[in-house]
Amino acid sequence: PMRELAGRIHPLPATLGNAMELKYRDFLTVALMIKSDDLFPDNWIYIHDSKVQVGRIQNFRSWSPEMVPDPSLACVGLEYFCFEGDGLWSARDDELIDLAKREMAILGLCDPDQTGAAIL
Repeated sequence: PMRELAGRIHPLPATLGNAMELKYRDFLTVALMIKSDDLFPDNWIYIHDSKVQVGRIQNFRSWSPEMVPDPSLACVGLEYFCFEGDGLWSARDDELIDLAKREMAILGLCDPDQTGAAIL
């Protein structure tokens, strides 16, 4: 990590204090099983929409058909960028699942009624 690297450079850089204050972003993934064919052909789509919190959605079948062997289901992973201890990080599983379902609907990717079991 940059914090550790900056402390091991000799002579110590003038920016060592700034490096020691760096924060590292975490992310979590909410996986949704959706009663549908594949929703999009790409491995990932990056989301740039202020109406949602999700940053990226991945289509697991695009990585490998064996990851989602049931052809009647799609499985997508909604990736949320967060920091350890913040609201998203601390949310209950059921809250994250509901958030993911709502955001898929807002983005027009699926109807929440199409979503089946969800896992984290």
